[in-house]
Amino acid sequence: MPTITLKYHNPQDLQLLLMLAERLGIKSVEPTSSATSDGAKMSAVLEQLASINAFASIQDPVEWQREIRKDRNISE
Repeated sequence: MPTITLKYHNPQDLQLLLMLAERLGIKSVEPTSSATSDGAKMSAVLEQLASINAFASIQDPVEWQREIRKDRNISE
């Protein structure tokens, strides 16, 4: 099913869009603040990584990054 995301500034515009979607039989989901939800997701992932000590084996982050990206030219 295709998805569309709309950005709006005026809350009244949102209400109008939701009424139109309902009239047309288009399913809508509760709007969320993407910055907040994305930030919360990122925070949860980082907490999980920290809890399992995911990067403990990386002694030198710069060298690790060079090794991972050795197929790309990274200027210093």
